[in-house]
Amino acid sequence: MTHEMIRECVESVRKGECVAVGVPLKDTVKEVDSTGIVLQTLERSRLWAIQTPQAFPVKVLRKAMMSRIRTRYTALMTRPWSSAPGTRFGC
Repeated sequence: MTHEMIRECVESVRKGECVAVGVPLKDTVKEVDSTGIVLQTLERSRLWAIQTPQAFPVKVLRKAMMSRIRTRYTALMTRPWSSAPGTRFGC
């Protein structure tokens, strides 16, 4: 991570863009099935590793959070409630 990368992230967010720093992947990546058997080797030239920082305009984050809150609130209010001892409901 360089100062230039951070500066470019800040500039992109100020323009209203979402941005993440990425680097070409150097590792070999395998896709496996549920038993761990290799199905294929993914084409490395098309894969990137996303780094921190990942930056977003505040209005984009606010919209995403409000959408999640509304979805979660609706799910909590429409599911059946239990009075069984020890039953916990979390977010």
